[in-house]
Amino acid sequence: MINSILGTHGLLWTYAGISVLGLIFIAVFLPETRNKSAAQIADHFKKSTTADNADVETQSSETI
Repeated sequence: MINSILGTHGLLWTYAGISVLGLIFIAVFLPETRNKSAAQIADHFKKSTTADNADVETQSSETI
């Protein structure tokens, strides 16, 4: 169905565009893990989660 709407070239360009967007997302949002131990990586995500939870708790207490 999509192939009949976009044609083969359009379908492949759409796939290429989505792939580039995925690459940009990975490059921006995933941390560098080269030469880091599993514990260091886990600590990175624990800090991110803790900071996010603190922001949510602050916002919810302000609205009450």
